[in-house]
Amino acid sequence: MLRTLLYKYTQLFIVVIFLSTSVAADENKLVVVVNVNSNEMALTKKQLTDIYMGRYQNFPSGGSAFPVDFPDNSRIKQTFYKLLVKQTEKRINSYWSRLLFSGSARPPHKAEGIDDVVSIVEQNEKAIAYLPVGHVSKKMRVVYRFE
Repeated sequence: MLRTLLYKYTQLFIVVIFLSTSVAADENKLVVVVNVNSNEMALTKKQLTDIYMGRYQNFPSGGSAFPVDFPDNSRIKQTFYKLLVKQTEKRINSYWSRLLFSGSARPPHKAEGIDDVVSIVEQNEKAIAYLPVGHVSKKMRVVYRFE
């Protein structure tokens, strides 16, 4: 009986570890989303770079873009910029400091956290944001997936 009980707990432990690892892996997979009512269906990495680095303030379709960023020192933000432009957050902040000083562009809107990002995208047809894939809602459309 003890052996059977131990065997069942071991199996349960393995299942729990597997599921938590799967959830953690999904949390590390970032996607870029827009409001479900946006005209954008898909974007390229270059188009995302142009929007998030302030080169363009509009979507390729011509509509105004409202890029949303995570707070400084966020693991999600650090991962996003590494994937997008292979730069550290420190380098990105330096880049924006130079642009702000010249007055040539404005940085993405800084959200307070993941719930704020979700809320902004769900309520604003011009919003574009990056999120862990597990936080995408029915009020959003995925326009880019990082591989």
